[in-house]
Amino acid sequence: RLRNLLAAETDLLDIRDTASGEPAWAVEFRRVRYGERTLMPTINLGTQEKRVSFPLQCGPKARDLLSGKDVDLQNLVLPPMVPFLLQTTP
Repeated sequence: RLRNLLAAETDLLDIRDTASGEPAWAVEFRRVRYGERTLMPTINLGTQEKRVSFPLQCGPKARDLLSGKDVDLQNLVLPPMVPFLLQTTP
């Protein structure tokens, strides 16, 4: 029952290292529907900067609500231990 509840509100997807195309290790990411918006809290828990791409269903661009900047979801630089709260554009 809990799995069904979470599945209705959250997509568990992976993001990729842009250089290798492999899954981006040490990066936490969730895609959550919030009303009509889609939010993606994201953080690099590693010790080195990572450049990642998000799944295409997330869209090409987003706004980081913490910094107020627009970001490219196909080439996003994640510094270590810096949180992002990404909102996709409809």
